[in-house]
Amino acid sequence: NEALFEVSEDTTVNSDEPSEVLGDSSVLEVDLDGQDAKRSLIRFEVAGIPEGQTVTSATLRMLQLDRADQAGSVSLVGGTWSEADTSWSNAPPVGEAIGSLPGGDDGVIIEVDVTSAVTGNGTFDFYLTTLFDEGMDYASKESGQGPSLTVVWGEEDAAAGTRLVGAGDIASCASDGDEATAALIGEIAAEADDLVVFTAGDNAYESGSLQDFNECYGPSWGQFKDVTRPALGAREYRTDGAVGHFAYFGSAAGDASEGYYSYDLGGWHIIVLNSNCDQVGGCEAGSPQEQWLREDLDSFSTACTLAYWHHPLFSSASAGGNPEVIDLFTALHEADAEIVINADNHFYERFEPQTPAGEADDEGIRQFTVGTGGRSLDVIGSPAANSAARFNESFGVLSLRLFPGGYEWAFVTEPGVAFTDTGSADCH
Repeated sequence: NEALFEVSEDTTVNSDEPSEVLGDSSVLEVDLDGQDAKRSLIRFEVAGIPEGQTVTSATLRMLQLDRADQAGSVSLVGGTWSEADTSWSNAPPVGEAIGSLPGGDDGVIIEVDVTSAVTGNGTFDFYLTTLFDEGMDYASKESGQGPSLTVVWGEEDAAAGTRLVGAGDIASCASDGDEATAALIGEIAAEADDLVVFTAGDNAYESGSLQDFNECYGPSWGQFKDVTRPALGAREYRTDGAVGHFAYFGSAAGDASEGYYSYDLGGWHIIVLNSNCDQVGGCEAGSPQEQWLREDLDSFSTACTLAYWHHPLFSSASAGGNPEVIDLFTALHEADAEIVINADNHFYERFEPQTPAGEADDEGIRQFTVGTGGRSLDVIGSPAANSAARFNESFGVLSLRLFPGGYEWAFVTEPGVAFTDTGSADCH
């Protein structure tokens, strides 16, 4: 099933003319020239998708009016607006980037996948922005050739679930472990209709440079780049600002000044955090990231929530866990989150649900540590409280099936390894 929706409202806002309302223009402008910026807003009203049907793809199409070599971004909109009265001075903030505006010649129709944002019937607003001084113009609805949104939907196969699979501490040109775990993901992908790959940080050794990503990560896990939503590790920040990470993954990695973002998947809300606390203004209560996390949790009503970042709060490593992240864990616990996934320790560990204080609690968070992506394996220390499974004799990946209202997990090892850890649970 497929339907085409024409843009219902669109406009440009211009910092050089902050009070000017440009909703009647035939052109949508996107530019960044020094301190002067132009951004465009577009809106679609999606209706007619039957109850019980699931959006499988949503594609934004626009007529590009001039040649552009530099890409821009399609982002969510962090507030309300209208074509009739929105100017730069009262425009809402730019939200999470969800897709890239490709360059190209004038007169071409550009396409952007916005499936992650279009969940069914409703109103969907997008910002068109750029970080470059090479402007891009698109035809607005006033031109008669405005943006359109093609939405495809069908019945959801609830029995299959949506797959979320991945690990951390992944790729090194000095190890073939990442090739082994990439092969495991490939086997899972071949059986999955809907799959997203996560990374839990320390993705490209030794320093997360763009060269490390291209030469060490790219040949193995890079084959899943289009479906990967990465988290940052400490290695990525061995390159100033983790610029290699953001250059490689682009908008899929979130805002380069933050490295934390969220998305929806299979009826779940997924949150990616940045546990390199000193790089983002801290992780403690009241820090920008902790405040963003609480606001994000308040803004979504999905029954099931999962978060992942690099450094674990709980660990059976000899050095223990990282207490810096306790306030992030606490915010998730207070919001009834189900799962936290971490890495950093180069082994696999699963904890029973627990509180931020480490007390067993059926309504608590189940933490997985999956630092088995391929770099190397670590020694495990004495079992921490509530640690239910530990393994360090093989690389492997965590495979989750996410259903509306519940999940299944399996730690998938290299062929010939006898260890298994599987289970299932309902959401709180």
